[in-house]
Amino acid sequence: MSQKSRSSDSGLSRLPAEQNGDLGFLGNNPLSLDEKFRLVVPSAFKTVLQKKYRQGTGAIKTVVTISPDRFRNVAVYPLSEWKRYIAELKRMPVLDRHSRQLQRFVTSLASPCELDSAGRIRLEKKVVEVAKLEKRIVVVGCGSHFEVWDEKRFDEFVEETIRNADSAADGAVEHMSAATGSAPGGG
Repeated sequence: MSQKSRSSDSGLSRLPAEQNGDLGFLGNNPLSLDEKFRLVVPSAFKTVLQKKYRQGTGAIKTVVTISPDRFRNVAVYPLSEWKRYIAELKRMPVLDRHSRQLQRFVTSLASPCELDSAGRIRLEKKVVEVAKLEKRIVVVGCGSHFEVWDEKRFDEFVEETIRNADSAADGAVEHMSAATGSAPGGG
């Protein structure tokens, strides 16, 4: 996917301001990571953080970590979403080796982060290294949080997902059906 074909505007900026926070983090935004590992949070994402996650007039607090999937991108959670995520991790079986490994991985690389006065967040060097981020990045909305991807790896992910769209959709429908107890495609 070329730079021209990827939207630099998630579309939220065209919505009335009162609606922005209600939709969560959506879209993707190509950006640059500076030499101090800082990135400017896209304006639509800042609006979501301010409207939905700011505590009073204080700073906007987030937690930055590594996503524990095979893509190893950076995950940025508003503090309240992080607390929900950690609660889910704590429900995992404590005696299961894989559960402990996942918890350790996610929490050991996590760090609190506040937006600075310029609307930037700073990533820890270790997180940048593990995620293999280069200068060109893409900030991707994931509903309740957002992710930071290396631009080339995000393009590869999109292409792979397109190639495997049918099997991915079938698997998701089966998983949703099993979770809800309904037949695929039915109700």
